[in-house]
Amino acid sequence: MTQPSKTTARTNLDNRHKALFGRATSDVLIQSLLSLDRQTMNQERRIARAWIIEELERRFPAASELVEQAFAAADAKEQATGEPIEVDYAAVLVDAIRSTTKS
Repeated sequence: MTQPSKTTARTNLDNRHKALFGRATSDVLIQSLLSLDRQTMNQERRIARAWIIEELERRFPAASELVEQAFAAADAKEQATGEPIEVDYAAVLVDAIRSTTKS
């Protein structure tokens, strides 16, 4: 019996993660992201975090655009002042999701 290629294995893994995260509610994804950010990161947590962010950005494209704008503004301020500006991606994304989904 032959082993699947690395490309096939990666595709299968991607399909499984998309199916898993696609079934999770947005609230669960947000809470999971915030929980991961409070933990010490290892490779598995970084991958899970990236998958969660990818799914949230897919569900909330307007929020994703707000994140891009926040990073562009921080970059412009850094260029103008020469001071490094740190932006917490997860916090900005969650705030943007919450602001775009308020009724």
